[in-house]
Amino acid sequence: MFYLPNVEHHDGTDKKLLLLQQFSNELKELGRALLLLYLDEKSHKEIAAIMEILPTNVSTKIGRIKEALELKFSQVKDL
Repeated sequence: MFYLPNVEHHDGTDKKLLLLQQFSNELKELGRALLLLYLDEKSHKEIAAIMEILPTNVSTKIGRIKEALELKFSQVKDL
């Protein structure tokens, strides 16, 4: 699972959630859909059936999305 530490923004919103939304909007449509299903705690088998792709492709694509998000979060200086 991809975890985001809790950091509240000055206006009370969770800055990491706002960043996650921003970063997910930068993904291609397939990536956003996979991420949303993953965050909705769907199994890889369920995601594969919904997206009409192989479960191994789900695993690979989610792994790549998580790596990309982790890199983007690591580049944010004020977290």
